[in-house]
Amino acid sequence: MELTERIQRAVGDGHLQLITSGKTEKIRYVAVNAAEQCSDPEEKVRAAYYAEWIYQYGYAADDTLDLSRKRRAAPSFLDPHGGRAGRSPALGALSRK
Repeated sequence: MELTERIQRAVGDGHLQLITSGKTEKIRYVAVNAAEQCSDPEEKVRAAYYAEWIYQYGYAADDTLDLSRKRRAAPSFLDPHGGRAGRSPALGALSRK
């Protein structure tokens, strides 16, 4: 089954909702009442696998998804200010006095 077919089946069965507001489109995971940006390619893949886990492997819709993940951020050593505006650089090599 193709990626969009999985998503459409989940939408048809009420596991997912596609929400459009102006130019913004979101995928809403009904069981956990959470919505994510549909413009993110990773989100379409996640929605397709969410549907696959439900249909192919028999998982319950509310047991398959954890949206509490932390967003990825660059390590603070890559930020010359250590993530804090107005502070001296975190790495001495970046500081020229």
